[in-house]
Amino acid sequence: MPWSGLPNHLDLTASDLDRSVAFYDVLLGRLGYVRDQVYAGSVPAWAWRGHGPSFSIGLHRAASKQAHDRRAPGFHHLAFHVGSRAEVDAYARDAPMPRAE
Repeated sequence: MPWSGLPNHLDLTASDLDRSVAFYDVLLGRLGYVRDQVYAGSVPAWAWRGHGPSFSIGLHRAASKQAHDRRAPGFHHLAFHVGSRAEVDAYARDAPMPRAE
């Protein structure tokens, strides 16, 4: 398989699912993702299907109120490719995104 080793999906956890879905709808929509499914009955998911392998991001409701610490063992951050810093600035200026938890 030519894509062995590439990520297939990422699942995130949010303390406020509705607010986070609104955030990711804007952010991921601007990056070419489409929210096209809900799996396990309640997990919204966005998919990117460009040239090559697909990649999806799912969003789970948090079962714990404990805050995430990105400096603790575990997930630190995820970065997306965009055309330029000006593109990021335009996103923030033209359509301010709700803050995700």
